[in-house]
Amino acid sequence: MELKNWPHPADVVKIIEDNGHKEQTIQIYTDGSKKEHGVGSGVTIFVGKELKAQLKFKLDNRSSNNQAEQLAIAKALEIIDEFVENSPRTIAIFTDSRITIDSLQNVNNHSYLIEEIRKRISILERTNWTVEFSWVKVHVRIYGNELADQLAKTATCNIDTTVSFNRILKSTLYSEIEEEEETTQKWQKEWENCMKTSITKQFFPNVRDRVKLNINVYPNFTVVVTGHGKVRAYLYRFKIIENSTCPCNKGDHTIDHLLNQCKLLHTKRNSQEKLPKIRKLANCKQRGVNSETLEIISYFYKINRL
Repeated sequence: MELKNWPHPADVVKIIEDNGHKEQTIQIYTDGSKKEHGVGSGVTIFVGKELKAQLKFKLDNRSSNNQAEQLAIAKALEIIDEFVENSPRTIAIFTDSRITIDSLQNVNNHSYLIEEIRKRISILERTNWTVEFSWVKVHVRIYGNELADQLAKTATCNIDTTVSFNRILKSTLYSEIEEEEETTQKWQKEWENCMKTSITKQFFPNVRDRVKLNINVYPNFTVVVTGHGKVRAYLYRFKIIENSTCPCNKGDHTIDHLLNQCKLLHTKRNSQEKLPKIRKLANCKQRGVNSETLEIISYFYKINRL
């Protein structure tokens, strides 16, 4: 999910995990299934001991099993108000997906379906609902769970069912890109023809190589590989400061200048311990960024004190 759509910190919900022994007004059993012929979600909803709803949803064939599990939970929470009005507003969600519960409890996980579940829990909590999660083992003859499993499997092979979810994981797309040479070549051509990424293209000239890198993109890194941020040449361009001159008075305060020419960084640039790393960084614009130079970029930014 995009940063702009993350919830405000005041709206972050606490994910409660229970051992499943409490008596809740509503019990929801969810399951996902990914087979050769498709991906599906299944949901059963009980009020007390009475089965009130059986739901199944089909996902894009490239969706993951975890996405199917999470879609089932999100869809179930969406319709809760249809079943209970005055009874104690308590919900137990039973899932055999340990990954989903862990993802919901991980405050750094902002994937689309995880945030959708959190958002719906937040909406329910505002109307005095309490939502708790319980992990259950697979195929231990729990009726609600077995029924949800069958619904999910049915959804995978029902070609007449409308696809309810078609968001694809980035990892899946990257894998497909590697397999589809024609797509990669087209992307490479568009990247080379783009007129707005001149600095970044020097660090990442090759699309395929960039896709293979596992990069933690943080603000300092972005400044170095784009030239956008607390660099005087960039700030001057937008009339935020009066001039672009580096404090060393030997040129404009650009990334290239800081890497290769700034006299104020001469000592640190040529220090015995860091000299090899700085030289690697200065040269990486000719050969592209790799996993080694990511650490170097971080170090370079720190010594600049931008």
